[in-house]
Amino acid sequence: YAAGSILEWKWNMFSIDWEDHFVDSMPIKKWSIRDAVTLKPTEDIFFKLSGSYGNTLLKDTLENDKFWEFRSNVQKMITDSGMLELDYTVKKNSGETEAILSKMFSAKFNWYYRIWILALSYQFSNIDDSMNKQNFNNNYFSFKIQRMMF
Repeated sequence: YAAGSILEWKWNMFSIDWEDHFVDSMPIKKWSIRDAVTLKPTEDIFFKLSGSYGNTLLKDTLENDKFWEFRSNVQKMITDSGMLELDYTVKKNSGETEAILSKMFSAKFNWYYRIWILALSYQFSNIDDSMNKQNFNNNYFSFKIQRMMF
């Protein structure tokens, strides 16, 4: 079974979801709530803040995991043909099976010229698994030239 609802009003979006699966391999019960606020103070800048919280219950073992997430995003047209996007996300999963805190920052720049797109991006992520006493830092760089087809 699954149910959900979304309420959108002006600059805000709120959603709630519920799932109950009776599968032999892994029966679960899960619920989550999400809220997002989007602001566009000028024509060339765009802000978005969002958060979520939820719970997952593995019904065969009665293991209970909680999770939450916070995300902030800003996009700005810095020239007539160039857009900069910054994004920061923090996620936490905690319970009997895992305890993971993830942090991620990304920066993207897209430049448009006629049928061409130049995309540069950088992403840093830190994953801290306190249950297994492991910590990972990852850096990703990306460079892409794309031609639009008609």
